[in-house]
Amino acid sequence: MSCGQVGASELLSSVRERVVRWALEHRFDYPWRVERTPYRVLLAEFLLRRTTRTAVARAFQALVERFPDVESLHSAPLEEVEEALKPLGLYRVRARQLKELAAVIVEEYGGRIPDSWEELVRLPGVGRSPESGL
Repeated sequence: MSCGQVGASELLSSVRERVVRWALEHRFDYPWRVERTPYRVLLAEFLLRRTTRTAVARAFQALVERFPDVESLHSAPLEEVEEALKPLGLYRVRARQLKELAAVIVEEYGGRIPDSWEELVRLPGVGRSPESGL
């Protein structure tokens, strides 16, 4: 390895350390980060599309209390999900999409959130969007 490569490697390591340190000191403790479960992360990611972190943070805990798992979301009437999502806007469309997502997870995965990238991106409302560039 040349001297230039060693210097670049050390610089990269130093930058990584600083970024991680900064993130740990300045990150926000959103409700979906405090108690991380696959369901809570999936729900947060779903809600964060076209909605601000602040708005989702205000509504997230009430949603999780009302629908603590994918089965309760699946079995809830559409109107109840719409009502719970009203504070976030786009509630009719988003409620239908969320119910469809819950139905697939319950009916095709036995209520277990898939843990592979390939399975996750096949879920309705989770897959690659045109604007994501993925």
